[in-house]
Amino acid sequence: MAGINSYITDVCIFREGARITRRCTFNTNTQGKYSISGLSISLLDDSVQLALEQSLGSIFDVSVQIEESQSKSRKALNELKEESRCLCHHRDILKDSILIYAEEIAEIQKLSYHSRQHVETTSLKDLTQAGLELVEFKHTHLEKISTQKRHAEANRQKVNRQISELQEKIDQVSIHHFSKCITFSCKSDCTTKLTADLTYCILSANWAPSYLLNVKDQHSADLEMRAAIRQNSGEDWGNVQLLLSMSCLI
Repeated sequence: MAGINSYITDVCIFREGARITRRCTFNTNTQGKYSISGLSISLLDDSVQLALEQSLGSIFDVSVQIEESQSKSRKALNELKEESRCLCHHRDILKDSILIYAEEIAEIQKLSYHSRQHVETTSLKDLTQAGLELVEFKHTHLEKISTQKRHAEANRQKVNRQISELQEKIDQVSIHHFSKCITFSCKSDCTTKLTADLTYCILSANWAPSYLLNVKDQHSADLEMRAAIRQNSGEDWGNVQLLLSMSCLI
């Protein structure tokens, strides 16, 4: 199987997703099998279309596979996943601690309520020093447990943010760690150079309108519409023809 190079010529960005057009040139001798590598992992398999520019041959047996990089990104990805797993375990421990603190607080509040009722219905003369100390102990213990619960909740929120940040890093590394490859067979009547256009859709791109209002004076203003484009496909969109669409990709 011969690997062939390709480059992006056109990108049509929808509100969610984008359609990519690539051009590739390759030499063929009657019949051969070829592959185009390094495509976005978010490529939709059913959207792939491959067409020859000239009517000098035919393309068949088009298929899509997932490739895994053999570079150092694999080690980085595993390290990030292990760190995320440890943080998730820590978050579960904090969650259990918060539940335990909540149960203790509920129990202390229940005991404190009965203790207050006892204090209110008992004259100061009959109320023993031990009873007063018990009420004070419950009050102090309640404050301590409540403080521990607040700290645990704050730590859990912090861990959740760390997990979200790690997941973004994992997604970024995965983009370069995994990609898709298109393989196809081509048959021609003679040995020749052929040019083909590859079109496919991805989900990891979108755009949204933004507006800028420039006030000239009390009676006139200019409203300027801009486009905020986001793409996380792992592909190079440098020097391509961009088109924005308000319609849906699917």
